Amino acid sequence: NSDNLNRSKIITFLPTGNITRESEATTNGENFGHNVSFQVEYKIDSTATIFVGPKFMKSNSKFTNDSFEKSFNDSGQLVNDSKSQVFDDSDRGSFSNAINFNKRFKRKGRFLSASFNNDNAKEELNSLNKSNTVFYQGANPDIVRDQVRKNRNIVDKYVAEVEYSEPITDSLNVKVGLNYSNEFKSDDRNTFDFNSVSQSYSDLNPELTNYLTTSTTTFRPQAGFSLNKKKYDVSATVGPSISQFDNNSFYLGLPTSLTKNYVLPYANARVGYRFTKSKSIYLNYSYDVDFPDASQVLPVEDLSNPLSTVVGNVNLKPSSNQWGYFSFRNFDYATRSGYSIYIGGNFYDNQVVSS
Repeated sequence: NSDNLNRSKIITFLPTGNITRESEATTNGENFGHNVSFQVEYKIDSTATIFVGPKFMKSNSKFTNDSFEKSFNDSGQLVNDSKSQVFDDSDRGSFSNAINFNKRFKRKGRFLSASFNNDNAKEELNSLNKSNTVFYQGANPDIVRDQVRKNRNIVDKYVAEVEYSEPITDSLNVKVGLNYSNEFKSDDRNTFDFNSVSQSYSDLNPELTNYLTTSTTTFRPQAGFSLNKKKYDVSATVGPSISQFDNNSFYLGLPTSLTKNYVLPYANARVGYRFTKSKSIYLNYSYDVDFPDASQVLPVEDLSNPLSTVVGNVNLKPSSNQWGYFSFRNFDYATRSGYSIYIGGNFYDNQVVSS
């Protein structure tokens, strides 16, 4: 259970003049959930094992938001204000599983591994929205809403990988592998206005009803090596990520589609050096990309916020993420004492942000 009082002041810089937005919100949230998981490892023979680890989760959350917001122009004149009450009730269920197979061969360092992972989640959301928005500038009509929104969100992700390692020397191994992933997201939103005759939320609001899907399929051949010496170790994996990015929408009776194909880099590297038994340093680096959602790339209006209309940008590029860290560790195992230093960070390019 959580109660929060939030106040904010945001200045939006526009070519036509800046807008200052002040808001205050009181929120209350309750979450109830439980999960079940177990792990099984089976030794097929002395060289091969298989591991299975499923997990089930079920949760319910209730959320209320009582907010007031007002906006001013550069001259300090009131542009609009909005008061709203939102009551959310959502049920979420998910299932995830990991299956790993490992096979060692006679020669040290030679092995074959295969894995399959899935994450499946579904959320059912019922939201009651009562709001009153008043515009003081221009000819925009005031907006009064008393409606129920029913959302069904689905996320399905599957990842399969095969890797083979071959020793070149006692300390040097080369690896080749294939990685396949598919992620599907759907957002099915239906909004019903209050009908004063029937005293029920039965009038479908087509402007606030839509259906969006995003599917990203990636195939990545990869190659790498690992070098393990007494004082240091080095490993790296690189490869091209070949992706198909599909987005679809059905809004106001019109279908909209956008498909793009990409060939993007992938890299992961690690370097470690041991000064003594207790002192060591490590360097890690990785490069990968993230794809936006359908609502962010399709030229379809989102009118859910009466003060802000959002339209996707078809020219959005995948967001690249470079991640790295440095760590130094000094730990005496005999006395079980020591310290460590960690420095890391992320660098994003073409990151999708919202305000």
